[in-house]
Amino acid sequence: MRDAYNFRDATVDPRSQRSQYVNIALAHSTGVVLETRTWRGSPLWSSEIGLSIPQILDLNRTAVKVLHGIRNKTPSTSIVISGALGPLQDAYQDSTGTVSFAQARDYYGPQIHAFAEEGVGMLCIMTVTNLDEATAATDGYEEEEPLSMRFEKSTV
Repeated sequence: MRDAYNFRDATVDPRSQRSQYVNIALAHSTGVVLETRTWRGSPLWSSEIGLSIPQILDLNRTAVKVLHGIRNKTPSTSIVISGALGPLQDAYQDSTGTVSFAQARDYYGPQIHAFAEEGVGMLCIMTVTNLDEATAATDGYEEEEPLSMRFEKSTV
C-alpha cells in the first residue's frame, strides 16, 4: 500500500502544529494560511489507504473543521483555510496521457465539494505533473475564492 501520508497514525497532531503557525503569525502581527493535510484525500486514493469514499470525504470535512476551530480561537489574526489537493497518481511520474481532464474533474469533484461545504477560503493543488489534471481542479472549483497551484520542474 502506497502511503505518502498515514491518516490513521499521524505522528504530529495537526492542531498543535497549526497552532504553532498561528502563534508565529500573532508574534509578527500578520496573517497565515492554514492548509489541510489532505493531498491524498480524493476518492481515487480511498481504497489504497483503507477507507471508503464516504470516510475519506468525511476526513476532508473534518480537516477543515479542525482548522476552523483554530481560527475561531484566534480572531485577532487573519487566517485563511486552504484545502489541499494532491496528484491523482504518483507525483514523481508524469500522468500526461494516463489521466484525462474528464477523469481528473470527476476524481477531484467530490473532494472540492466537501471543502466548499465546510467553507475553505482557497484551494491549493500541488505536485501534479499533468496540465489536464491541474486545470480540471480549477474547473471543479466554481467559487470566487483564490486557487493556488504549484508546478515544479524536475531535473532528475
